[in-house]
Amino acid sequence: MKEELRKKYIKLRKDILDRKEKENKIFNSIISLDNYIKAQTIGLYCANTYEVNLDYLIEYSLKNNKRIGIPTVIDNHNMKFNEIKSLDEINNINIYSIREALNNKS
Repeated sequence: MKEELRKKYIKLRKDILDRKEKENKIFNSIISLDNYIKAQTIGLYCANTYEVNLDYLIEYSLKNNKRIGIPTVIDNHNMKFNEIKSLDEINNINIYSIREALNNKS
């Protein structure tokens, strides 16, 4: 059941038209939120191929002096957030084929 749902939603994401336009809408919605504006630290993820790409939001946030944490897999059952200062620090592909930062993996 879980695998069937995963396949269904991956297909739906693959079929999205005007992906860039929708990502821009999401970006603009996020940066206008009071919680975002007030936040000093934000946890974001690195998108897979068909997920909303948050790289521009990461760059924008860093330029606006926000601390950014990116999830990193420690083992099959644990993860932690690593703070990054640049997209260049997202330098690894983990066991789930997701980009992550290895700067403080332990």
